[in-house]
Amino acid sequence: MSHRPSRRMRLTAMLNEDTGDAILCPYCASQDPCPHLLATIDRTFHECLDGYACNRYRELIDVIESAFGSLLQSGASHSLRWKHPLLADLWASALRSHSADGCMELDPYALTALTLDLFEESGGQPYRGSIDDGSRAPGFSSAISLFHAKDPGRVFEATLSNLKDRLANPGHATRVTAKARTVATPEQIVADILRALKRANGSRQQILSASTLAETLRLMAGGAEAAWARSTTTGRISSGASATVALCVRNANGELVLGVAKGYGASPGRTWRSLHPWRPGSAATNRRALAWAKRGSRDRVVISPSALAAVISALSGCATDTGRDYSRNSTASFVLRGDATEPSSMRQSKPSPAESVVTKPSAAESAEAEEDAASFARRWRRT
Repeated sequence: MSHRPSRRMRLTAMLNEDTGDAILCPYCASQDPCPHLLATIDRTFHECLDGYACNRYRELIDVIESAFGSLLQSGASHSLRWKHPLLADLWASALRSHSADGCMELDPYALTALTLDLFEESGGQPYRGSIDDGSRAPGFSSAISLFHAKDPGRVFEATLSNLKDRLANPGHATRVTAKARTVATPEQIVADILRALKRANGSRQQILSASTLAETLRLMAGGAEAAWARSTTTGRISSGASATVALCVRNANGELVLGVAKGYGASPGRTWRSLHPWRPGSAATNRRALAWAKRGSRDRVVISPSALAAVISALSGCATDTGRDYSRNSTASFVLRGDATEPSSMRQSKPSPAESVVTKPSAAESAEAEEDAASFARRWRRT
């Protein structure tokens, strides 16, 4: 079955969100959809909107459903482990939703993230900047990923092949990841964090600084169970503009899991959809945060307790990008309690010497922020 856009018409030219310049094909310099366009992926509504993959996107889903269906028929159970964390998430959703007639509902967030990884791994060239999809209707602004390829058909076939290879060998344990975490040096951890920060900041003018990440980790070192930070607190975030968001959660092993990503709405719930709705301190958000910390992803870095002090020191000493704005950076912490029903009080972090101390958001800004963060905004403290 062909996969066609269900939410909107096929797209025309897209713009860089920060500069307003048209995004050009890296092969033919066209600003409109061209034969080199592999895929335009809507990460918010989980759709392939345009490109070669648009009419074949369903094939990726069919391959996964067929493989999972065969495993379920053979008696595979919850004990089956996948080396790839996104396939593990998809398998968990299949276990929850499969029916006697073979139907299943795959986790759309994991499916989209896996597709993006496979496209890039198979030779697709992703656009690295922030993308404005041209939609200004309330509630319809989306996070977009754009892929080009010299030969989109060949890249798509390679994507299918790579996916089938991963599905053919689920693996017997995920402890390889845990072993890798124990040998990571502070230098390697810092390098991974800075790479994630660079990807999340992109080319935007308002960025999250490394020193703000260090401040977030200091909150964790001071005993916080979870903390988060954002690059901006302007009311403009509610209209679909992007921001850099960081979240740090202490997992069951006592390690810190730090995630840094680009979000639309400057809260973890709008950055990682598995955390929506975002109500810090509530029992539901606590469960989501702990589950989030268990999932491996390229936007997440695990920090061992023994390396924490060295990582904080290294991030604090990183040179600040003086050409861009980090004055609106903010941090906050909250308590993870399984029986919590109300947001915990926020602890004000010490301001970084390189950053300005600003006041709480205005009532107008709070009113414009997304519904899931409104109850939290009043307790916000900035560095």
